[in-house]
Amino acid sequence: MCGSIAVGIYILVRAVDRFVANYNSFPGEFDSAMDEDIPRLKSTAIGLLSDLGCNGATLAEDLINEMCRFGAAELHAVAALVGGIASQEVIKACCLSSFT
Repeated sequence: MCGSIAVGIYILVRAVDRFVANYNSFPGEFDSAMDEDIPRLKSTAIGLLSDLGCNGATLAEDLINEMCRFGAAELHAVAALVGGIASQEVIKACCLSSFT
């Protein structure tokens, strides 16, 4: 089992890159293929862990299921961060144009 959730997510993000390279789609991108994608992503992640020298390490099933559940969507935290930065830039642009 990987030590922390952050490490598990990092491994899964790298495993998703390999998954896309191997299967030409994101895991969970299509609802009809969800049942096939979960074991594929799991085996891809275990292969990545083996390549990194972490033989015998596993990932939490709920992390793998969650990674497949949102398919090709953005990670929630990343989307919130990008949205916050974009809104600050819009406010800054609006405020600077009214003062010049």
